Amino acid sequence: MLVKNSLLVFLLLLLSAGKISAQQSDADLALQYASTGDYEKAVVYFEKWYNRDPYSSYPQYLACLISLKDFEKAEKLVKKQIKKATGKCYFTS
Repeated sequence: MLVKNSLLVFLLLLLSAGKISAQQSDADLALQYASTGDYEKAVVYFEKWYNRDPYSSYPQYLACLISLKDFEKAEKLVKKQIKKATGKCYFTS
């Protein structure tokens, strides 16, 4: 039983490490492409990164969309982010 539980824990750790690595890769690629001005490629990775972590990726993703002059998509992104932010109330007045 102990071996079975240990194997299960090991597999879960292995799977979560792979997921973290994929998330980091999307962020790294998005930032790398954006830094070289290749916004067409960057936006693909920013979108993946945003879907996993909307708060960390948002400013760079928005800047990328604006650089591409994709104002319609940028506006939708801003509205989506506002909705996420206003849906959570951390304090009351």
